[in-house]
Parts: sequence; C-alpha cells; structure tokens
Amino acid sequence: MEFAIWYQVLVGFFLFTFGTCVYSFLNVVICRLPQKMDIVKMRSHCFGCQRVLKPLELIPVWSYLFQGGKCKGCGAKIGMRDMLMEVFGGLSALFCAWYYQDSIPKALTAFAFIGILSVVAWIDQDTMEILPSTLFVMLGIGVISVFTMPEIGILSRVIGAFCVSVPLLLICMFIDGAFGGGDIKLMFVVGIVLGWKLTVVTVLI
Repeated sequence: MEFAIWYQVLVGFFLFTFGTCVYSFLNVVICRLPQKMDIVKMRSHCFGCQRVLKPLELIPVWSYLFQGGKCKGCGAKIGMRDMLMEVFGGLSALFCAWYYQDSIPKALTAFAFIGILSVVAWIDQDTMEILPSTLFVMLGIGVISVFTMPEIGILSRVIGAFCVSVPLLLICMFIDGAFGGGDIKLMFVVGIVLGWKLTVVTVLI
C-alpha cells in the first residue's frame, strides 16, 4: 500500500515536471514566433542585460522561485507570466493523464491540444493576431485525434468545422470588424478536433 502511494507521487511528480518543461518551451514560442525569431537555436537570454542564461537558470518554475523573480546578472524583475504558464503546463499534464488514464495516446493528444491553444491565446493577447502557423499545428493535432479519439466521429468533426466558423463569417459579412479572420479559422480547426457538440459548448462559454 505504501509503495503504491509513493509510486503515484513519483509518477505525478514526473508528469508535472514534464508539463512544466513543455510549457517552458511554449513560452519561448510565444515570445519569439510573432517576432520571427529562431525558436530552437537561439540561446535564452535576459531581455534586460542580454546575458545568456545558464542551465540552472532555466529550470522551469524552480529557477524563478530560487532567484526571487529576478535576473541573477542585472537584477531586472522577471514577470510571473512565464512561471505561471509552466505551472499551468504541469497541472495540464496531470489532468490529462488522470482524465485519460486508460489511454496514453488520448492523454498526449489532449495535452498537445491544450498546449497549442495556450500558445494561440497568449500570442493573440500580445499581438491581437492568430498566426497561421499555430493553426496548421492545431490542424495536425486534429488529424492525429481522428485516430487517437475515434469516439468523435468524422461527421461530427466535419459539422464542427463549419457549425461555428460559418456563422462567424456571415456575421462579419454584415458587421464590419465583428470578428477577425483568425477567429474564424480558429473555430474551424477547433471544430475538427472537438466535434460539433463540444464546439458549440466552447463558443457559448
């Protein structure tokens, strides 16, 4: 019994750490993608003093806490958003693993979907723009979900793609600036992933 509890704690810690690491990378994507900066080869650095960060300064969540939310070099204050995003990533990983504990492919698909939605949301918040590249990634997740989540039928996905995006498009035709083109495309792709029922629930929320 005691071993089982410790095993669950260890697995939970691993999942949370995995989620924070993934979202640490997504923070890089959110920051650099709108500026067309390299998201892989470019070293992480302080925006205040431009100092390249050392490995111990890049540990998700913990580095922020141990450094008191400041750069070790220049002492510039670091915003909490990235750290909170990493915590959210860890919790998302835990939730997806718990909810889809009978299927690793479903859990990974759901986690990936939440991750790309987080990227879309924050880039939209920062730039008021939904980038086509993020929608292509989401479309890829939608294609994968056809196989990992077959309980959402093809017909439901097709209807989901149009049941919200088309009404939004029609509204834009009569009310100038009611919605952006990115919003319409986003709901089209979301419909493919979720199917029509959950897509309707999504737009109502």
